[in-house]
Amino acid sequence: MMILLAFTDETGLKKLAEEFYEFDLILGGRVQQSSQELERANRSLIYYTANKSRTLGSINLNYERGKPVKAANNDILLLTDRVPEDKSISALADHYRETIRNTPLDIDDPEKLNANSVPGVRLNAQYVGSDSCAQCHAGTHKHRKNTRHAHAFRTLQSFRADADPTCIECHTVGFSQPSGYQRRFGDTKLVDVGCESCHGPASLHVEQYTPGKDITFKFRPLGKDDCRKCHSGEFSRPFDWDKFWHAVKHGKKSAKGSFE
Repeated sequence: MMILLAFTDETGLKKLAEEFYEFDLILGGRVQQSSQELERANRSLIYYTANKSRTLGSINLNYERGKPVKAANNDILLLTDRVPEDKSISALADHYRETIRNTPLDIDDPEKLNANSVPGVRLNAQYVGSDSCAQCHAGTHKHRKNTRHAHAFRTLQSFRADADPTCIECHTVGFSQPSGYQRRFGDTKLVDVGCESCHGPASLHVEQYTPGKDITFKFRPLGKDDCRKCHSGEFSRPFDWDKFWHAVKHGKKSAKGSFE
């Protein structure tokens, strides 16, 4: 029996099956969801396993020489915190997190983040932090303080992942943007899921609501797809808009169904 392990998406797995008839089974990652059913393409069985080692699975196959492999049964389970980690894997994760914490990255340098901007042209809006919104939006600000969004960075700290750039983007405000969160800030500012995490940089909005200023700046309307930027794949799955939005609901709904 020949088994191919391939780190590619669903389309890539099917392409491999079409190009190479020799494989009885193709196991692939780099997919958002695991599959609970095996698919047949050309002469191969294809099974999708989730990315980033988030699943544990088993496949029982019946094999007779000269005949196609048949699946007796299969099962993939999403790993939860109830499943103890292997100590050697935990050690590797700890080593990676410490290494990345002490490694200078291009994303830490504001000058490099500005490399593609037009010289001499100031960015229209800057990130100013959620506290800047509290003066006019006191009720919404108080409500946010009581949601999990307001403690998102603390979650990273509990796993010592607060310096991991693959995690920071969804747990801070404006990470990887010139005026956004930088790893050197630690937990001092622009942390957690704040107002600007969804609505975007707010400096112009704040400036124009100063008495005597003309108000021309407006945030774009938001919808459920904005949430899926972070709540997708193995994170917060399955994503249920009605359930999730109820916990953070604020603002007013427009005629088109988005929130302003």
